Amino acid sequence: MLSVTKNRQSELAIQKMAQRAFPDEGIWGIAEMEQGLFNAAYQVTFQNGRKAVLKIAPSPQTPVMRYEKGIMRAEVAAMRLVRKYTEVPVPFVYYEDFTHTLCDADYFFMEFLEGERFDRKKNGLTKEETWKLETSLGKYNSRINRITGRKFGYLAQPEKQKESWQEAFLLLVDDLLRDGEEHLVALPLSYRDLRAVFEAYGDCLREVTQPCLVHWDLWDGNVLIRDGRISGILDLERALWGDPLMEYYFSGQYDNAAFLQGYGQSPARSPHAAARRTLYNLYLYLVMIIEYAFRGYENQGQKIWAERKIRNELKRLKDL
Repeated sequence: MLSVTKNRQSELAIQKMAQRAFPDEGIWGIAEMEQGLFNAAYQVTFQNGRKAVLKIAPSPQTPVMRYEKGIMRAEVAAMRLVRKYTEVPVPFVYYEDFTHTLCDADYFFMEFLEGERFDRKKNGLTKEETWKLETSLGKYNSRINRITGRKFGYLAQPEKQKESWQEAFLLLVDDLLRDGEEHLVALPLSYRDLRAVFEAYGDCLREVTQPCLVHWDLWDGNVLIRDGRISGILDLERALWGDPLMEYYFSGQYDNAAFLQGYGQSPARSPHAAARRTLYNLYLYLVMIIEYAFRGYENQGQKIWAERKIRNELKRLKDL
């Protein structure tokens, strides 16, 4: 899907950015990369054969959702944390520029990792190959989650971080619903009723007392595969200090044995844990609907799918 938040730049502008970051290397080629719906991304190839990825944040004049403010800086910080404390294959950050002197927005250059997207390769793999890769992914996701912080909330917004996960998560929900209200986004339930749902089940969030680094967007499309192994884990821009149960592979409530084997000790299986995971699903599906007001998507498929999932999650909460 096309997205109006992509801050595409001219080849001349990209050359200037690359020359600032790599003053001793000549540029051979520049190509826009197709993946991603928020930032603009380019593959830059140098005359010595080395490749780098340039990511450019939306222009400050482009409206973004409250939780998305500053997330490029969060991605740089999260990748550096993961590289410092783990062996997880995330890209090395070569250079970042948040001055807005060459470009009207934040940008950074990172290592280009070879590999194919797991979601595109999965159907052609044997069960044994898939098991091995999902076990490795569980191990890497666990290592990310073992990095701990002092407060809860998005890395991008330290001013909004809280001592309590309950307070931090309900603030995330409120920010999201305010985005929807301001843009008159229609939801399957009224805004008042949605707030009441999150408040009613908020006590289950009190079980989470340790802020853990959560990727939150670690689905198969953000995993690179090469030679039968995971060669890269990408897109940590939405990382937050929170509950590991928010991770993508827990969205179906412990239904992937290979991932769980690699992950090791999984988050607690309890009625409160099930309720928390349902709240996280609701939050994600609400994001997927409300972001339509900011992206300018024309395809309605994601929205229709997310609306159906919200109704299912609300029913699950009642059943709990």
